[in-house]
Amino acid sequence: MDGARVAYDPGSGTLIRPEGLTAGLRYTVTSTREAPDLGLLSAADVPSGDAVARVLRLGEGVPEQIQRLADQIAAENGAPYQRAVAIEEFLGTHYRISADAPSGHAYPNLGFFLFGPRNGGGQEGTSEQFAAAYAVLARLMGLPTRVVVGFQSATGNGPVRGADAFAWPEVLFEGVGWVPFDPMPKPDTEPRPVEEDFKPPTDPPTEEPTNAPTETAESSAPATPIADAGTSGGALTGAVIAGGLSTLLVLVLGVPPSPS
Repeated sequence: MDGARVAYDPGSGTLIRPEGLTAGLRYTVTSTREAPDLGLLSAADVPSGDAVARVLRLGEGVPEQIQRLADQIAAENGAPYQRAVAIEEFLGTHYRISADAPSGHAYPNLGFFLFGPRNGGGQEGTSEQFAAAYAVLARLMGLPTRVVVGFQSATGNGPVRGADAFAWPEVLFEGVGWVPFDPMPKPDTEPRPVEEDFKPPTDPPTEEPTNAPTETAESSAPATPIADAGTSGGALTGAVIAGGLSTLLVLVLGVPPSPS
């Protein structure tokens, strides 16, 4: 970098100018865009533990709808890279970019961006909302994620200005490093309504508890005199047992017994 004195924060990978920006400041940055090996990514795991706790942490009070969306995407994709790509595709397929969308990436802002009515300004946003929504969904799935803020030139080279500021998410993979993802919609594509692919599970109807009987029904069969030891006694005993089973089935099924 030439033309300005900067400091480097290795924890976040950020260049910082301690004096701040001033009118008329000009500087030149030369960078190299890395191309990760897709063969490694498909089988790569993500790190865990204290070393990456900062890029896995989320604020308290994650809205239930956002948690359910993350659970749905995670259930359909197992490997870390598959999940990272699935989030990218979901956001790029269902939302539109709007330079006039209000700024902000707190939970209420992201909830409106993800699930707000389309005819009321929902389901559209700037790169800020796309990147922040990606990061929240990814962290809910256990993917170490950060949001990078830089500039995107319309031509890919040349001067950039404040209006060219741009945000994008990156995921950390073991043996590969930080990998950028692009959740922005493709040009000239019409987004699919979110409701077509995200269907939160409905809670099962609550059944009213059935009052347990307070008394146990006693058999009303008359006592049978015991005959001589022989077949008649055995037959009577068998009839009593069968009658008891028939009564039990009536109580469970709730249907009247058929006449014998």
